[in-house]
Amino acid sequence: MQWRSSSETDTAGDTKIASAYPHVGGFLDGFGNQVMAAFADENAPTDPMIVAKIFESLIDAPAGSRPLRTLAGLDFGVQSMNDAIDPIRKGIIGALQIADWDGVKVEK
Repeated sequence: MQWRSSSETDTAGDTKIASAYPHVGGFLDGFGNQVMAAFADENAPTDPMIVAKIFESLIDAPAGSRPLRTLAGLDFGVQSMNDAIDPIRKGIIGALQIADWDGVKVEK
């Protein structure tokens, strides 16, 4: 598989618009190259059992303790971002007085 650069995917009608936003094409090319590099990395976590094990841990988690978001495979710093944002998210829904809407409800 080979990543097609943004310049290769522009149609004739889009060329004028695309040339006005070269930074967007640069972003897409950079993103594509990063994705392809991740797939080419022999050390990348590509074992499908990663997902199965995560599902198993979520199923086995005590009622009311499952996380809002769960990552599988490459993190890219997303878990740190989720951990930092969660108190802010909880503060907002608390201020809106809808904290009881948060998460899955467990019927007893």
